[in-house]
Amino acid sequence: MIEYFLHWWGGCEPYVKKNTNIKENYLYFSSEHERKEVINLLLKYNKYGLALDKKNGDMAHKKTIAEIGLKYKDKEYFYEDDFGYEYPSESVEFQYKENNYSCDCNRSLFIQRYCDENFPELNCGDKIKLIHFKVKTILWYNLYLELILLEETELQKAWREFVYTFSEAIGVIKVLDWLANKF
Repeated sequence: MIEYFLHWWGGCEPYVKKNTNIKENYLYFSSEHERKEVINLLLKYNKYGLALDKKNGDMAHKKTIAEIGLKYKDKEYFYEDDFGYEYPSESVEFQYKENNYSCDCNRSLFIQRYCDENFPELNCGDKIKLIHFKVKTILWYNLYLELILLEETELQKAWREFVYTFSEAIGVIKVLDWLANKF
């Protein structure tokens, strides 16, 4: 089934969330027309700053999170970096191992943001070592229901297909009731 995905962000976020019924930054639609209606509403707040990312196709409904461990001198720093929904795991790995996030100038900023606000801002280099890297996904099915934190596996893919097929067959509410009673 083709879905229409929209990720929006920017300075307009507090105004949009206060003045509209749009409360999420990651949205899935069953038609291009529905997505265009939301985009038109968001564009009314463009003067505050608005960025959009659109994708079409069979969506995974998963949020990509990198679990990171960095080491500088004798101290280790651990944090999670949220890349949002529909972000490819391979791109996260590329960012941290080969691209901008592999440089000390960016890694020092991440340590400041997530672990130690007093960490010095370093120049470009490779003194901060990546000691732990793992990509995790959070699956969401219909209505943004967070089910469980899982690593990408064949079992996860089979479970996603089962839940999607099951929800199409008997309806979202029945699936949610079934899951609530199952766990």
